[in-house]
Amino acid sequence: MSEHAYTVASSPARVERDGGTRIDVTAEQMPILEGIALATLELEPGAAREPHWHPNAAELSYCLEGQATITIVEPGGRRVPMRVEPGDLAFVPPGFVHDIEPSPAAGARFLVCFSDERPEDLSLTASLAEMPAHVLAATFGVETEAFEWVKPVERDAFIVGDASASEASATPAGPYRLELERMEPDVANDGGSLIFGRRDGFPVLDGLAMYSLRMRGRGVREPHWHPNAAELNYLIEGSVRLTIVSPGGEVETVDLAAGDISFIPRAYFHHIEVTDDADARMAVFFDHEMPSDNGIAAALSAYPDSLLAAAFGQPESRLAALPDMAEDVLLAPGASE
Repeated sequence: MSEHAYTVASSPARVERDGGTRIDVTAEQMPILEGIALATLELEPGAAREPHWHPNAAELSYCLEGQATITIVEPGGRRVPMRVEPGDLAFVPPGFVHDIEPSPAAGARFLVCFSDERPEDLSLTASLAEMPAHVLAATFGVETEAFEWVKPVERDAFIVGDASASEASATPAGPYRLELERMEPDVANDGGSLIFGRRDGFPVLDGLAMYSLRMRGRGVREPHWHPNAAELNYLIEGSVRLTIVSPGGEVETVDLAAGDISFIPRAYFHHIEVTDDADARMAVFFDHEMPSDNGIAAALSAYPDSLLAAAFGQPESRLAALPDMAEDVLLAPGASE
């Protein structure tokens, strides 16, 4: 497979515990990654992702299935619980401790994007175990014996298989959640739809964003580039083809199936097309909270026909016959090849 693509399920970087699994794709598995990484997280009913934090990375999670309560503890100690359901985004700033408790009835499955190509983890179990009992006792104002059970551990809990999770429906929402899939699409036409999960609609975001992209059979994502952002795609459903043009003229075309990811470095020219009559669905992550977009339609229309004719070595009449596009198309229905 191309260096720009990877099958998540093939990654050897995984944590498996009774109660769930996390599979990571970082720069260790996909060296081209820069400023972004992705994991899939699956939690069974009754399990939980233990309280933890990421010193070097923000986290943006997209709920694929189930329900869960994510509880963030802000600096200063304020507790912010939030319920997440399929189609919701949850953002955790770097260094903020948080856990994930799925619904006891259904469990939960997430895509988890990080703002560093090698995200770091610190867990509550392993970290607490390194603190002297007398220091913990002094902190809580109790006798040292109260913390005699705290011992160094061979490995952190990571996923707790017998957690007594509360019902997610009883937990209020917070500022770190966005009901992305309940929003009206920002773009909708015969080619599909786009919903923007970025800072202008989700103010807490910093260093990450996500678009929900749905493409109809044979639909096309306009050839484009992002001047300020790299792009990391996860194909949830369907089959798509991706073409990337790199500086120096290198061109790669890759076919992606559900469960594959693709990475496009900042400002690299690319397009996406659905390769059959079935619809496709992608989670499109960016390493910027407000990714910008340049499409070929508006870019080509911005220059005189005479200039383009000379550049492409074509008659000016051929360029003049193209429609004048004042705005980018973003999505379009498929055309015959």
